[in-house]
Amino acid sequence: TKSKMKSGKVHYKATITINSKLLVSDLQKHGVIQCKSKCLKFPSIPDNIIRHYIRGYFDGDGSWYLQKRKYPAFCAIGSTEFITDFRTILVKSCELSYNMLITTKHENIIRVRYTGAHQCCKIYHYMYEDCLIWMKRKKDVVSSYFEPDTNCPLSKVMINRLSKFKSGIITKCTTRLS
Repeated sequence: TKSKMKSGKVHYKATITINSKLLVSDLQKHGVIQCKSKCLKFPSIPDNIIRHYIRGYFDGDGSWYLQKRKYPAFCAIGSTEFITDFRTILVKSCELSYNMLITTKHENIIRVRYTGAHQCCKIYHYMYEDCLIWMKRKKDVVSSYFEPDTNCPLSKVMINRLSKFKSGIITKCTTRLS
């Protein structure tokens, strides 16, 4: 079905309704739950694949957007427990600050948001570096800021700002933008 966003963009979505009690019961035995965003807990995942899980979760319940149509921003939403753990992994893996978690109008649902070229560049490369699967429409929102073969006007500004950082992911950002 089509759904129109406030911005006027049209997005397509698919919905499935299951009325079979047997099928619902079988799905629940395999970990499928109703209202996952309100009660999901972060699973125990090996370190070598956690960024792929982060990217997959983000593709479902996260978004890239441009603040004031030019500054990249990252946001993910979910249960308080899940997003708290999600943020901790981003902080450790991307050397980010502990941003404040933002409450929503829904009980037990919060979001984490990172803004600006420095922090978003770190997250971008953490999630997409050397990966084979991602949601194209989400990555495309900010890829022009962080990929080497684009003519983004922000690239020159980022090269100057990022050149003072020496950590792994930021060095990659600087190299890709020069």
